[in-house]
Amino acid sequence: MKDLLGDYTQMLDIILTRMESLNNEETLLCDHICYRVETTERYSELKRELLDISELVAEAMVSGRPISIFKLNSPIIYKNLSIACIELPAPKSGSSYTEGWEHAEFVIKDLDAFISNNQELNFNTKAMGRSINPELGLKINDLYQVKFHPLHILDVIKKEEELGITSVN
Repeated sequence: MKDLLGDYTQMLDIILTRMESLNNEETLLCDHICYRVETTERYSELKRELLDISELVAEAMVSGRPISIFKLNSPIIYKNLSIACIELPAPKSGSSYTEGWEHAEFVIKDLDAFISNNQELNFNTKAMGRSINPELGLKINDLYQVKFHPLHILDVIKKEEELGITSVN
């Protein structure tokens, strides 16, 4: 996979080092990592290429642009993590992104306790109101961020399919 998307270890090392200082009593489960692209053409190209190492399990409209989730044929094993999925978002119209790894997402069952135990942090809570899988964000540096949510991405996809949800704001 490193041949296709480059080295994810720098991002994970920076995120994991930052997360060592967080007050969290749960075992960390990283369900997916996100790779950003600059153009819709590159999105389409990588979407095709990722099929060589994974299965496309979902493509949904999120905030006005498609985002694909791929379940890897073999999970990424790195340090104490086993990462099952890759998120590939198309760029938002009017926004510019540098291609590369952007964030990792972790399952934390009790987001309220996590916030309470880490009150000194400036969490992005704009997605906490989601009815399915509310989310906290935390900027790590100018390149990377980490996100926390209570459900594994594959469980979210299954639930959204059952409910007929194809678009998320």
